[in-house]
Amino acid sequence: MAQIASEPHREGLYLHFPYCVVKCRYCDFNSHVEARPDTTRYLDAMLREAEMRGVRSPRTVFFGGGTPSLVPAGELRRFLRELDARTGYRASAEEFTVEANPESLTGEFLEVALEGGVSRVSLGVQALDEPTLRFFGRAHDSGRALEAIGTARRAGVPALNIDLIQGAPVQTRAAWEAGLERILQERPEHLSAYDLLYEPGTALGTLHEKGKLEATDDRDRAASFLWNQRRLRAEGYRPYEVSAFAQPGFECRHNLIYWRNEPYVGLGAGAASYRQGFRSINAKEPRRYVAEVEATGRATTSSERLRPLRRAAETLMMALRLPEPVELAWLADRAGVGLEGELAQAWERLVVQRLAMPPTAGKIALTRRGRRFLDLVVSRLLEASEARSG
Repeated sequence: MAQIASEPHREGLYLHFPYCVVKCRYCDFNSHVEARPDTTRYLDAMLREAEMRGVRSPRTVFFGGGTPSLVPAGELRRFLRELDARTGYRASAEEFTVEANPESLTGEFLEVALEGGVSRVSLGVQALDEPTLRFFGRAHDSGRALEAIGTARRAGVPALNIDLIQGAPVQTRAAWEAGLERILQERPEHLSAYDLLYEPGTALGTLHEKGKLEATDDRDRAASFLWNQRRLRAEGYRPYEVSAFAQPGFECRHNLIYWRNEPYVGLGAGAASYRQGFRSINAKEPRRYVAEVEATGRATTSSERLRPLRRAAETLMMALRLPEPVELAWLADRAGVGLEGELAQAWERLVVQRLAMPPTAGKIALTRRGRRFLDLVVSRLLEASEARSG
């Protein structure tokens, strides 16, 4: 399948809604549990930020979280109407994705979302066996997850993505495979199958760090990874990114902006933006974010211009998530420098370790083993980018 054309001058737009019913034990996203969040005030802050930062005609929109499906339908309708008035997304966006969790997804929410131009729903199922859902600390059970999928189908969602997480120590290989087979019966247009990560500061990360929780063996993870690839290919899904599988034509265009290191603007608490080589991040705490936007129109807490070597490393580490080889001329054009200096030396070491292939015809790529251990490859590239001042 031909690649989706890249348009570096049209930005993606990310909207972050930080509130959740519960804080999942693996989650290191900027999410907060509040009994009665002031949704109206928070959404108004994002609208003001959009106006002050000059967001116009975004190529894609992604409403993530947190749990955007917690937004009341009336509030969502007003927000989308006013967002379009400020950004013109209805005329420009090739894709509009909204994230949802099974426990809060309703037909009314979806009706309003679809009226407002939403074309994709990403549903956080994560697993379909009860021990794993309890281990993750999810707020739904498998029955509610399947009910939510049915709700999305009845609403006529054009593209449905199902998020799954593999590698929980309480989950057997048979349970993982049975869950994926059950999901395949629903024929979602897109599937994301992530490895469980024990991120610092999360409940599971703390237990793992203290030696109270043992991670799944790497060989078992590798076996599941390969089984996923074979099974999903057999069902017509293309692994267009390390953890993402899509039926032809249903690749997530917004995520491709990230993986190609193209510009995007993030609105909301903790949201990041990448524009003209500058990366900025908003205040994470929702109340602080709202207060700063109300006062000044912005809530940026940090901003930096990436050094050329760092920019090259980050561009490369994202592009390597995609199956196509990376063209070195494209890398140099995008980052200002190519595969040179400490970055070239790091790549040579990856070749020796059978994680990467030598440059051929002006292109580079990972081996199958390198794609399986992508986190290790990324850490080596980032270490190399910090080796000198650039």
